[in-house]
Amino acid sequence: MFVKELEITLENGMKISGELDLPERQGQWKTIILFHGSGPSDRHATVESMGGIVSRNFDLLSEGFVKARYAVFRYDKRENYDIEIIIRDAREVTRFVSGLSEVEGILFYGWSEGVRVCTTLVSDFPNVQALILQSGIAEGWSSYFSYILRELTVEKLKELDNNSDSILEISDFLNCIPDSTSISFSLYLLILGTDKEGNMKFNEELDPEGKGRFSIIDNWIPLADEIVADPTTLIRFAENAPGETWAGILDDIKKIQLPILVLHGLNDGWISPVEAVQIAKAARNNADIILFKGLGHSLSKVSSPLKDEGGTIEDEVIVRVVKWLKKNVE
Repeated sequence: MFVKELEITLENGMKISGELDLPERQGQWKTIILFHGSGPSDRHATVESMGGIVSRNFDLLSEGFVKARYAVFRYDKRENYDIEIIIRDAREVTRFVSGLSEVEGILFYGWSEGVRVCTTLVSDFPNVQALILQSGIAEGWSSYFSYILRELTVEKLKELDNNSDSILEISDFLNCIPDSTSISFSLYLLILGTDKEGNMKFNEELDPEGKGRFSIIDNWIPLADEIVADPTTLIRFAENAPGETWAGILDDIKKIQLPILVLHGLNDGWISPVEAVQIAKAARNNADIILFKGLGHSLSKVSSPLKDEGGTIEDEVIVRVVKWLKKNVE
């Protein structure tokens, strides 16, 4: 692999650093641009948990694609949460990459939030030849939070309910350890807190009288339903809550007349595999879909959606993507 370090100057003078990974120093190549998932990320798609690095899957994707004779462009994401800025930066990145002498044509690979970025941008760039969409949301924030809060979190609460009476007490949570799953997102943002002495307590919206107990049916589900109905209400709990009522990508998908490969793990602990099926159906004959048994949001091995922390992407995934590219793009 030959790496060309590049810097993109934006209209406002800010800069984005990235790299073009090439099979050889000379020549023109079909070039895959990698678009990140949500939150802080770099050109490696580094995922951390408990102070350690869990995965750097963009390194593995790039290595696999370059080996298959594609170039790859990846960059350090500068904005974490404002989707309009993220998309604007991605547009500038794509415009820059399209003008490079080494680039023959471009392909988009979007992971999670990157799926939204890809489908938003594709109409702006006639030189895009194909889309690879991994673990994306089809129907917007409401479906996203419905899966996490109404399905997975309810499953976890039932698991924690030691006497199976649908009433959770502080003692049920004593062995919970924070991790990078969506369940920790629910537990430590919406359910658990601490009092002035540092003792564990429940969120006041679940336990308004401070009795140290709440009901899955009477307290949790109404709160979850409120967030699902209007995801912007999450701002009460999280500074980086959605500031928009986003309805998803299906309208954009229906307009795309390019080969599309949809990838999703059946043990995804962040986005339901049902979303992948909806994306593929909206794309009609343009799409192929691969659902991976036993893989999670990062297409890494995961025993359950409740334990999906974003590990190392399986080699099988890259092999199958390359096989699809050889058939549908070349």
